[in-house]
Amino acid sequence: MHNAVLGSPITHSKSPKIHLAAYRELSLNWSYERFDLDEDGFRSFISTPHGLTGVSLTMPLKEIAYEFALANGGTVDQNSRILKVSNTLLLSEGSVQAFNTDVFGVQQSIIDAELAAPSTLAILGSGATSRSMLLGLFSSLEHLGSISIFARNRDSAASLIELAKEFEGRFDDIQWLPLEAAADFGGADLTCNTLPASVAQEVEVDVPIQGGRFFDVAYNPWPSRLSLRWQESDRISGLEMLLWQALAQIRIFVNGDAELPLPSEGHVFAAMRAAAEDI
Repeated sequence: MHNAVLGSPITHSKSPKIHLAAYRELSLNWSYERFDLDEDGFRSFISTPHGLTGVSLTMPLKEIAYEFALANGGTVDQNSRILKVSNTLLLSEGSVQAFNTDVFGVQQSIIDAELAAPSTLAILGSGATSRSMLLGLFSSLEHLGSISIFARNRDSAASLIELAKEFEGRFDDIQWLPLEAAADFGGADLTCNTLPASVAQEVEVDVPIQGGRFFDVAYNPWPSRLSLRWQESDRISGLEMLLWQALAQIRIFVNGDAELPLPSEGHVFAAMRAAAEDI
């Protein structure tokens, strides 16, 4: 089986070592490559013979992957359908299946971190990853309190607010604020960064005087510049989300089902973590 991760930029990706470590543990003679592709590059690549069966998608391809599946008569899982975002494709004999495993990555990261439901939540960014983050939070925590979306793109923030409204009663209120306002808003019980690394480098974020947790999708380098404003014990690295969403992808590639555990899954996950931390 020939698998790969597609996106741009992609040179920093830990996915190849993570996946290959899992394949070795499972005694699978599979390959896993990386291809630096933007949206136009994806359209050209996916329409020509490439030999891939399992595909992982990172920015900026998660929305176009969902659209590709629908345009080709493929099936999409529930999270993809809700978010209109997919980060995993399974290709076989002309068929396409699309999945979103980022939501599972968020859910498991929150469980492992033993996060309590926040009374105030801040999300930095309003792109594809922010939608997966918000759905993962709603799926994991009983109540999210007051939600503030800090983003440059008001239209994409509006779509994030519409998503939240599907969970009426699970939060107190929600608002959009310009990204620059994150520097001085009093902080939140939980702050989640979903911004691209190039944008996050320039952002200042307010931190609450008392406590607060920080969940960053970034993992390379770690700790990220933004995360340094929080105590080490209050940070959740994007590596956790990466590992868990990759585990769900490997379940899909092996079993065709993101919910069906792998053989000796604990050992597989330990091998994936060791590979990620060794990079």
